[in-house]
Amino acid sequence: MGALLGGPFDLGISGPGGWLILDEPELSLGVDPGYDPVVPDLAGWRVEVLPEVPDTAQIHVTPQWVCEIPSPGTQRADRLLKLPFYARAGVEHCWFLDPLDEALEVFERRGEHWLLSGTCTGDASVRAAPFEAIELALCWLWGRRPPAEGGG
Repeated sequence: MGALLGGPFDLGISGPGGWLILDEPELSLGVDPGYDPVVPDLAGWRVEVLPEVPDTAQIHVTPQWVCEIPSPGTQRADRLLKLPFYARAGVEHCWFLDPLDEALEVFERRGEHWLLSGTCTGDASVRAAPFEAIELALCWLWGRRPPAEGGG
């Protein structure tokens, strides 16, 4: 996922740029001492909020987007602990990317709660907030190439 978003959003290649996207950043956001720091699989900040990677071990700035890749061993903590933590911290968007089920769940925060705004599966191509400026071919995430245009 980081590779698919990094070019267009982090680097501005074939996309709008304007984001800093990091793999497994350690977030210390000060909203829940019992569950702080927390490490999402991916996190993204608009460059107006976090223009460059801090030179500290922990990042104290709330990301606008996080992505979790749950496994059978982390599914419960990701959904029951991390998701509410992210809402309390003010994260705007959360994605759950499940490679076993080939599914992407897209959540948007409403107050301290999450609204499931979409579930995409298989080889769908999607535009999902906050990265709707480009279309993402999910098949790349499952280790497949998109079908050739025109039937190949």
